Amino acid sequence: MRSLNCVGVLACAIIVIWAQQDASVQADSLGASLGASQQADEPWPEQHKTVSALATNSQVIVTICNYGYLKWLRQWHAFIMQRKLTNYVVVALDPKLHAHLQEVIPGHVVFFEDRSDVKFERLVSGQEVIDTKGKDSTFTRLVTNKPIILERFAAWGYDTFWMDADVFLLQDPFSKLDPTCDWEMQHERKPQITHMNSGVFVWRGEKKDEMISIFRRWHAILVQTKEKYMFDQEALNHLLAKEIEHNKYVSKTPGFPGRATFKLNSQPFTMCVLNSKVYRCGNHLPCTNEMKREIYSKRGGIQPCPLPANWEEQKSQIVLTHMNYMSYDEDKINRAKHLGLWFRGKLPMDGNITDDKFLNRI
Repeated sequence: MRSLNCVGVLACAIIVIWAQQDASVQADSLGASLGASQQADEPWPEQHKTVSALATNSQVIVTICNYGYLKWLRQWHAFIMQRKLTNYVVVALDPKLHAHLQEVIPGHVVFFEDRSDVKFERLVSGQEVIDTKGKDSTFTRLVTNKPIILERFAAWGYDTFWMDADVFLLQDPFSKLDPTCDWEMQHERKPQITHMNSGVFVWRGEKKDEMISIFRRWHAILVQTKEKYMFDQEALNHLLAKEIEHNKYVSKTPGFPGRATFKLNSQPFTMCVLNSKVYRCGNHLPCTNEMKREIYSKRGGIQPCPLPANWEEQKSQIVLTHMNYMSYDEDKINRAKHLGLWFRGKLPMDGNITDDKFLNRI
């Protein structure tokens, strides 16, 4: 990284990998075909070529989405353009979005086609999948492949900042990282590495083998537990807790649970929590509770929520905002507008689209 001195919505992860193998065998074989850095032959050379051309100082910004979530992706892209960032790539998960993005952001989109050893089952273009947190197996089944796509990027060896499509960049995401950390992740309620958010994280390219190992194990847990409705974030935190609990080489910083160093592939590996003041999760944004349906419906409707007097000053320091922590799209969009974080009107990513329903909803 640039000395590292210096963002998926989960609902976007909508490819399913099916294999006629035991879950543990499946994870190993998929990992070998998709991510092993020792592979002599690149399974997707064109995709690798695209990402290589975009990387700046060996850094790349990645998001993943399907056509049904374009209303968020267009906002994500507008913030990218406002920052004048060029090292970004979108992983399109269906042919309709891929075709559209090839027209409006040529050279910044990749699409992983089926191979003889990997079968991608895709949703109907335009379909959206909601994270139901265990009430429905559809979402859980669909995100099973997320670590496999991440593994492919890890194998390419770039410093990679992965983010969901409902992440808005206010600065270069690499600008305020901790240079001593190998993998930094956004946290949820508690600033500790077993309460991570799987939608915003960054890793060092030089740690590609360690990241491949993590992504394979993450995938294996998802495959083995998908019928129990374990979604990807829960599976990742389960893995991290297990790694820390059983790794006798763990070294923690006293008084700071958001950092730990342990042995991974016999090498020291340091995980850290992203600074929540500048890498904002949804629960760290103003008015989240006041505009959250599960809460305001019990209060008889949305209550007025004045923004902090220094909100504009706060925004000038924020690197990114993750617009999560709300179950309903309408609430998320209303909060974004209230915070002054929503571009209105036609945007560069819209291209020739004039009457799609996503444009009429915003």
